[in-house]
Amino acid sequence: MSTTPPTTDAAKLADGWPYWSILVVDDEPGMRNFLVKTLAPRCQTVMEAGSAEEGAELLRGNHVDLIILDIALPGMNGVAWLKEL
Repeated sequence: MSTTPPTTDAAKLADGWPYWSILVVDDEPGMRNFLVKTLAPRCQTVMEAGSAEEGAELLRGNHVDLIILDIALPGMNGVAWLKEL
């Protein structure tokens, strides 16, 4: 799980996402890393998971405003998990 690096509130407000929490679910570490590094400076919290099962575990204990979900995942695919949600 990743959280945003410290940034100023003014910088967050300028981008318009200061209090969002985002969950990135993708089995490709490179894509997850890219999305986390891109989103982290712009919002309050960015979490990451490598599978739908890991994502579901994070959702049990955390509020999430937005999920970025890959369709092709190991185990339960993204479409099946979306239907479950």
